[in-house]
Amino acid sequence: MASKVETNFMRLLSRCETMAAEKTRDWRLEKYIDALQNQLGELRRSPSKPNQEVLANYNRKVEFLRGLLEAETMLTSTDKAAATQKLNPGRNSSHNCSTPQTKELHLQAKARYESEMRDELLGKSSQQDKGGVRQRKAVEEEEDDIDAVMQQHHKMQQKIADE
Repeated sequence: MASKVETNFMRLLSRCETMAAEKTRDWRLEKYIDALQNQLGELRRSPSKPNQEVLANYNRKVEFLRGLLEAETMLTSTDKAAATQKLNPGRNSSHNCSTPQTKELHLQAKARYESEMRDELLGKSSQQDKGGVRQRKAVEEEEDDIDAVMQQHHKMQQKIADE
């Protein structure tokens, strides 16, 4: 049976994972993660502490959440995606695999930052303004561009013929 400190820790950890999964970030998440680290220290010092493997798993989860929070504060989407890629979600001690909540959180963050990076590269923000339709030049501008291209090709052909 878990001690009161461990129960409180697990409840706060679950709340932090839920908050991290939300699209909008809350200022309280950073404070909650700080409280998680404090509770983890208390849990290590308590007389009825769990075994080392469980403590290591808790520590990995807290470090993962801290890493997600740090990735969120980075300036470029490339840095965010790289930082998220390096994160290690906590492991489940019995199966040696990521817990479903942490794994899902990791995948969501990775997908969100990769999507931001893709949008940044492809200029999707301007396309969203037009309802997803590509912006096309006006017909007059196209005709001017075509005339300019045709003149350029004609000059190049003339130059080659002269040589």
